[in-house]
Amino acid sequence: MQGVIRGLFVAYWALLTVSLLVPDPEQTFRIRGFWHKLVVPLLPYAHLISFFVLAVLALVVRWPAPRWVVVVVLIGYASATEIFQRYVPPRAPQLNDWWQDLGGVLLAAVVCWLAAAALRRPMIGQQHSGDSRKNGTSRCAAWHGVFAWWR
Repeated sequence: MQGVIRGLFVAYWALLTVSLLVPDPEQTFRIRGFWHKLVVPLLPYAHLISFFVLAVLALVVRWPAPRWVVVVVLIGYASATEIFQRYVPPRAPQLNDWWQDLGGVLLAAVVCWLAAAALRRPMIGQQHSGDSRKNGTSRCAAWHGVFAWWR
């Protein structure tokens, strides 16, 4: 499962990097028809959604680094892409975009933390007897491997 999520993370990261550093992402990816109608209403929140998805994928994968390091690296990545947009005419760095990037990363960190905390609690009606991950009384034992890094 970790390998699949890591692959999704790398693919999404590459796609996001290209979309952030090309002059016109709509033209580059030829977004038309149904997809254009779907994407247009989300454009004001594109950075927030994009970095939320990136951060969730990055935080769910068990990297050989503490979670706060992953969050700091993602914030650095967000900052770097905004700065590099200066060199991609007609794009330009925008503070609002950076705030949305930061908000997406931080929102994902909070959501992942809450999900990991919820999965550590015993199920309703069961006594908490030690580590619920070992005795199978967790809410969703299958997800404990995914969120194991959050302990």
